[in-house]
Amino acid sequence: MHADSSSASRSMARWLWPALLGYFAFVVFGSLVPLDFRALPIDEAFSRFARIPFLNLGIGSRADWVANLLLFIPLAFLASAVIARGGRAGFGVIALVTVLGAGFSVGLEFTQLFFPPRTVSQNDILAETLGALVGALAYRLTGERVLDWSRGFFEGESRVGRARRVLIGYLCVLLAFSVMPLDLSFDLGVLGEKWKRGAIVLIPFSHGGGSPIEAAYELLTDIVIWMPVAWLLALEGLSRRRVVGLTVLAAALVEGAQLFVYTRTTDVTDVVLAGVAALATLPLMARLDRLGLARLERLAGPAAIGWAVVLLGIFWWPFNFDLSLLGDGRVSALADRTLFETYYFTSEYHAINELLRKVGFFLPLGGLWALAGGRRAAGVVLGAMVALLVEGGQLML
Repeated sequence: MHADSSSASRSMARWLWPALLGYFAFVVFGSLVPLDFRALPIDEAFSRFARIPFLNLGIGSRADWVANLLLFIPLAFLASAVIARGGRAGFGVIALVTVLGAGFSVGLEFTQLFFPPRTVSQNDILAETLGALVGALAYRLTGERVLDWSRGFFEGESRVGRARRVLIGYLCVLLAFSVMPLDLSFDLGVLGEKWKRGAIVLIPFSHGGGSPIEAAYELLTDIVIWMPVAWLLALEGLSRRRVVGLTVLAAALVEGAQLFVYTRTTDVTDVVLAGVAALATLPLMARLDRLGLARLERLAGPAAIGWAVVLLGIFWWPFNFDLSLLGDGRVSALADRTLFETYYFTSEYHAINELLRKVGFFLPLGGLWALAGGRRAAGVVLGAMVALLVEGGQLML
């Protein structure tokens, strides 16, 4: 079994280099956004770098430190996999990857001196070096199993086996998002403060706010978030009671994790809505099963177009268009803006929330197009056209 596992892991090796280089480029790009290069004499740069501070981080700045640590974990994991060629990594590999990670961190922080308004500090170097160590250790402990899991997802499997893999990944994303922006605190005094400011809600549907349409949108999206969990659990062949119970349990665990996130609200409403999602998903699955695949394929094309219209409605709300705004420099500002630049000037939580929200809204468009038998290239063009239409309309909002 060990020999089969090693062979399977090595079959992933040809994908490791592209994955490593792609993530490396992502780290460099994300660390230098908004790419506003300012020339600096090299001697002055070295002098500034020698004086970079070690910041005393409060709870509000802790998220940035943890984000830097997490950023380097996948990088070190992939680097360890490449060096070990998909096999087991020895302690020499761990040491090498940690040293390379520390060197890369120092070089990256030094480069940030030329890209204001990036902040350079000893804290970032420490966090990124620690992330490199954690990533290398994680590969030694779980690397071969993770590679086997990844390889198995793309191979022919039963529907249940593939659903199980998707469920694990989806729950990991949900849990990771629930603890953003990573300003964690286990201090009972902080929990008491959250209770006083209403960030712990134990009575369902008592935490109102916004217009009725905005409230309905929030409730609906909370239900939709948990429908894939119920769907995938049902594909495991579990009973109705277990599907509902496990979906509610997963939601309760996620909300429980948010207790220790300073800026997040723990709301029992989300747990209730997870149960609603499970109860709504099961009859929907039965209905789609009765329709049959052939009929679903015929309906998928019009449904994709309908979903594109829904996307326009969601992203153009509240439809307060004003053509005069096009003359206020919005178009030129959009053309001059670097990719993901606006996300840098927000919190980590807001950036990830926007990213997941937009990806999540466009996923059904691609899924319906694929179900209709549409070509992949045409589906990409359709998605790009809808996205351009959304952004073009927002220029006038």
